[in-house]
Amino acid sequence: MWSRNLVSVSFRKPFEKSRGAFPQIFRRLSKISLASFHPTSVTDNELTSLAPVPQPTSLPTPSCLSLIDSYHNDLFNNSTGRWLYNEEKELASRYQYFDVEQLKHAACDALGSQKCLKLNKIAEGSYNKVFRMYFEDGRTAIARIPSSNLLGNASMITASEVATMEFMRLHDGLIVPLIYAYSKEPSNPVRSPYIIMEDIKGAPMLDDWYELRGDPVRAALFTFANDVKRMNIPVFSQIGSIYFKEDLSLDLQRRPLFLKDDYYDASTIENFRPAVDRFRVGPISDRLWWRTMHDDVDADRGPWNNIADMLLAAIHLEESAILKYKAAPALLSLTRTISLQNLTLVEELLKKAALLAPSISLALQGHRFAGERLAHNVAVHADLSSNNIMVPRDDGTNTVDRFKRLTYIDWQGTSVLPSVLQSDIPALVQYNGNVFKIPADFRKDVPWPEGMDQLGEAEQEIIRAQHRLATRERAYRGALWPKLAPFAATHSHCIYPWITQLPTRILRGVADGPILLRECLINFCQTWDAEECHGPCPISFTNEEIVAHVKELNAHQQYEYNRDQIIGALDADMDGWVSNENYERAQMIVKATREQWDETYCGGPFPLEDGRWSFFLT
Repeated sequence: MWSRNLVSVSFRKPFEKSRGAFPQIFRRLSKISLASFHPTSVTDNELTSLAPVPQPTSLPTPSCLSLIDSYHNDLFNNSTGRWLYNEEKELASRYQYFDVEQLKHAACDALGSQKCLKLNKIAEGSYNKVFRMYFEDGRTAIARIPSSNLLGNASMITASEVATMEFMRLHDGLIVPLIYAYSKEPSNPVRSPYIIMEDIKGAPMLDDWYELRGDPVRAALFTFANDVKRMNIPVFSQIGSIYFKEDLSLDLQRRPLFLKDDYYDASTIENFRPAVDRFRVGPISDRLWWRTMHDDVDADRGPWNNIADMLLAAIHLEESAILKYKAAPALLSLTRTISLQNLTLVEELLKKAALLAPSISLALQGHRFAGERLAHNVAVHADLSSNNIMVPRDDGTNTVDRFKRLTYIDWQGTSVLPSVLQSDIPALVQYNGNVFKIPADFRKDVPWPEGMDQLGEAEQEIIRAQHRLATRERAYRGALWPKLAPFAATHSHCIYPWITQLPTRILRGVADGPILLRECLINFCQTWDAEECHGPCPISFTNEEIVAHVKELNAHQQYEYNRDQIIGALDADMDGWVSNENYERAQMIVKATREQWDETYCGGPFPLEDGRWSFFLT
């Protein structure tokens, strides 16, 4: 029988304002039982800006796979967990068949081995399934199969990922797995795109990152900052993604790869000389541009000459998606737009974004000390999180040295973008807590809050852990600021961070609803005019529109906060996925919280029901 004592959930009121006493701050971090679960409401004057939201996807359930029981093969299906709602659609979108024996043959041919003894699935996510292959001669390799339904165009995305990895290996000191074989064609003998690559020995940095102290952390941060700096060189001629030259049209093959050589030293020019004849910039491979409702074959996905052209292409792609939703309005239930009336609001906001786009290019160019470099197009890994960085295991002799050479895996979706869009703080070093504020002057230490001596030892350790994470972000900022001019220029520009949010807000305008896109555009307007960014802002909102928006945003944040309480109690991801071991317990919690849920007070319908919003299905 279900007991409330089975679960605890971290709560942090998003709108509660600090009253100055440190214990008040700590209580917002503490864990309380589900018995204390109470939905919260907020007042209209407590407006807070939302953090950038993730990125997209979906596909209808194939008729041949309409029953969950038909997903019987663990190799093809996501098998490590269950979904608490929309399960049939979530499973169908991730199901990926491939010919196991043909994959083994392809790997043996690539490695020159006689026989592949076994193939074990070692990881699975929404976009890929990862297998370790064991060969008769004792060697191993990694095979990765993309989830074609969720990616939208697995062929293009695979082709770009392989080319990007090969390109990155030209960097002096940047470590990337060696690719043994690949195919971008779904019609190959394996019957799916695939990549077979080097099996990196070691462990993800995630295994150690939150426990590390002292010299290993300093070594890791130094190496990581230098590697990010390497990725910001060289400068490409266009916005898009990297491909092998032969994978692109003749028109794109004729275009230059790099902008010019003026910015590089002799060794850099020499390192990338082989790239000139092998690679080109082609359409953007970020799945945000290819997912369901955005999968028009002839849509403009680049390459583009400037950020304005890119933003206008994003707007046109989202407008095309709106037409599809109008033709099939029932699909809106999976989005946060929900109604045709809200769909009209998204259309109006996209028109404002189209007016803003050309001025953004001019505003970036006019930056006082690095304007031109903000528009430089560079290729930086799309997800620099602790799970995508491999380090050797600690053998007792390499405690510090193992962090001096980091290996970067999972380059899927890496794009060539203007520096201003590549300068966010990477997930590895990003501090997401609410106890500390990172000093604007990176030379200053993160200050300790008052009242530490009022806390117990366990509570103090939680605060010390948060302080360590905040200090890592400050150290990363300090390492890059003097070394990378576009990074410093971006973080001091009047339209940062709104510019980094805008492409996602546009391309998920329907999926995430009009509120977040409007919030981004209002912040653009207010910051633009307050700091005289580049003449008057080309778009505006009336006071009445802003007041109405604040009220709507507060209601949205109230609903999302209450939804997040449930997700936290379930130990689930944002789409309601839980591990197999946790599934029955989670079902009981969902049943109990559904009974407590009040639609009026909580701000909307119970979120964990079939047909409700799903990040990956939109």
